[in-house]
Order: sequence, then structure tokens, then C-alpha cells
Amino acid sequence: MAEVLQRLDRQINQGSLLLAYVAASGLVVIGLATMLDVALRTFANAPLHGLEDIVVLAIVIAIAGCLPAGMATQTNVRIRALGSVLKGAGGRWLDALGDLATFAFMAVLTWQLVAYTNDLGQRTTLILELPTRPSWIAACTLTALATAIQAVRVMLAVAAAVGARATDTDRGA
Repeated sequence: MAEVLQRLDRQINQGSLLLAYVAASGLVVIGLATMLDVALRTFANAPLHGLEDIVVLAIVIAIAGCLPAGMATQTNVRIRALGSVLKGAGGRWLDALGDLATFAFMAVLTWQLVAYTNDLGQRTTLILELPTRPSWIAACTLTALATAIQAVRVMLAVAAAVGARATDTDRGA
């Protein structure tokens, strides 16, 4: 079981990092388009009409696209003050508890994003009148993916804690 989880973890890391690269590239494109818009406004008095609408929709997806990689690579905030005092299984169980708390947060975030998306109805952007719901559906999907990845992180942390406990017991700790 642990080998299957480890292999799944490697695949998740690779896929989520690829997704994060695409999302980060999207953020770069958004930044470049914004700089072009500012330059055109300043020097040619010719803004990119409707860019704000596109940026608002795209940035939601780009930010949500980075969440799965954050969960997979565990770049979220971790406090290890107590964990550094506890050695072996105790520290690993504390890590598992932290991963579980992160999973709970991500589950609530996903739930609230879904509720918000359902409340959008047929809203559109102000200038181009683009529907806003598809972008938020994409963000919900990416956040749900990040939550599922965090669930795998919880399983890996529990497996590591159980393994550390078995090792500590073998050593007579």
C-alpha cells in the first residue's frame, strides 16, 4: 500500500507542477497584457478595450491552478516548533494532524467556492459581457483537485506515522 501511495505521490507531483507552470505562464501573460494596456493608455491613448474583464476571469483560474502544486509539494505554511521536540512517531503524527487540518481547510474552501459559483447565476463581466460562471467552475475544479491531492498527503502522512511507530517499537522506544 505504501508503494502505491509513493508512486501516486510522484505522479501527482509531476502533474501538478506541470499545471502550476501553465498557470504561472498565464499570470505572466496577464502581467504582460496589463503592461501593454498601460503603455497604450499612456502613449497612444488607446487602451485594450475589455482587458479588465478578461484579466478578472483569467486570474481566478491561474491562481487556482497553482493550488494543486502547493498541496502536492507541501509549500503551505507549516509550524514545526512542537514537531522538532517530538522525535519519531510523535512528530510524524503531528505532521499528519497538520495535513488533516490543511485538508479540512481546503475542503471548506472548495465547498464555499462551489456555493459562490452556484450563486453567480447568469452574471457577466461589465464591459465585454462574458459569462463569469465558467471561470469559477474551472477554479472550483482546480480547488477540488488540490483538496484531493491533500487527501493523498494525509494518507501518506498517516502511513509515515504508522511506519515510524513500528520502527520506534522495534527499537524499544
